[in-house]
Amino acid sequence: MTPARAGMASGVANSFFPLGTAAAIAAFGTLFSGVFARRMSDAELVRTGVPAQQAEQLRAAVTAGRTEAVQALPPALAGRVGDLARATFAQALADVCVAASVVCALAVLVSLTLVRARDLRHAAAGDVPAPPPVAPSAPLTIRVEERRAAPRWRRHRR
Repeated sequence: MTPARAGMASGVANSFFPLGTAAAIAAFGTLFSGVFARRMSDAELVRTGVPAQQAEQLRAAVTAGRTEAVQALPPALAGRVGDLARATFAQALADVCVAASVVCALAVLVSLTLVRARDLRHAAAGDVPAPPPVAPSAPLTIRVEERRAAPRWRRHRR
């Protein structure tokens, strides 16, 4: 990239950055919700003591983020279901972080493979043009005016 086209390249990079961010959030969010829903199964809820006929409804409520369904359970059962939901959430988040790190590692490998040595430009001392000379200007003067405070009765008036 020539220095004359650096502005265009910067604009393109700044335009595609939010698109890439939105696509990654969508992809990893979908992965997270899928892993969370898969791990928060009816069988796991039944194992924690939820009646089998309630397990499907409770799983749907928990995976949708409706905590009032858990709060409506008896306190001991609500605690166990809450613990299961927190552990499942943490495991799903860990799985998404592993997936994101794999994607980042692949991006590094692709970048190292595709960037050619001749594309890297190292500026020599004579390559960078000198900045234009600045004309001398008058010295900067700052005027400080003393300002008296308004009378007390005017300060609180709207």
